[in-house]
Order: sequence, then structure tokens, then C-alpha cells
Amino acid sequence: MRRVLGVLAGVAAFVALWEGYKAVGNPEGTAVFGVRILPRADDLSMPHLYTVLQRLARPELAGGRPIWRVVLDACLFTLGVTAAGFAAGVVIGFLLAALMQRFRVVERGLLPYVVLSQTVPLVALAPLVAGWSGALSLGPYAWQDWT
Repeated sequence: MRRVLGVLAGVAAFVALWEGYKAVGNPEGTAVFGVRILPRADDLSMPHLYTVLQRLARPELAGGRPIWRVVLDACLFTLGVTAAGFAAGVVIGFLLAALMQRFRVVERGLLPYVVLSQTVPLVALAPLVAGWSGALSLGPYAWQDWT
């Protein structure tokens, strides 16, 4: 019960912040020294939440699937890719840990790179991996966009 009330309070706070900023916010956004720090509050950039909920039931294209279904499918695809990445990370991490535990020379050779890999933020690596996607292959297998 307490968790449900917490979720409802969080949703109510989000709705209040969204609609409150929509009511009092500048339609062109708030800028300081020419840099926009708050988003535009016009109907195109920041529609009312009831408009967003109504739009979820409409088809994506003429005769297409409803938008809520398209969003759900995209979320499930992302979940699948994330699960595949997690599984690959677990397998590779386990193999590296077993090799490093068993062979001292492997530990001395790999440990600096393992430590270095933990200091680079993922946000910095994502554009690099996306840029490499067309140029990489694993033997005869081309790097797929989803990987």
C-alpha cells in the first residue's frame, strides 16, 4: 500500500510540474545569455498530458498500429538487446575472471585494461561504437545495426 501511494504521489508530482510549467512557462523557452535552459512551453513542443494520452490510442500511420503498441514493441526490442548485452558481459566477465584467477601472467597482462575500462563513462563510448558499426565484422559476419 505504501509503495502504491508513493508511485501515485510521484505521478501526481510529475503531472503537476508538467502542467504547471506549461501554464506559466515561456512559449519560446527560458534563455540565459542566449542559451536556452528551460524548454519551450508551446503546444507543439510540450502538449498537455491528456493530449499525449489521447494520441497513444491513435494509429501511427493511416491504418497502422496504435502508437502505444509501437512504443511497447520498441521497449521490448530494447529490453532484448539489453538482455543480450548483459548475457555477453556476464560470459566474457566470467571467462576473464577465471583466466585471471588461474594464470598469473594473464592477470598481470589484463588487469590494467580491465581497470581502465571501468574509468571510461559509457556515454563517451556509445558514439564510438555507433560510428564503428559499419566498419566492423567478426570474421565473415558483418556487424549488425542492432549490435
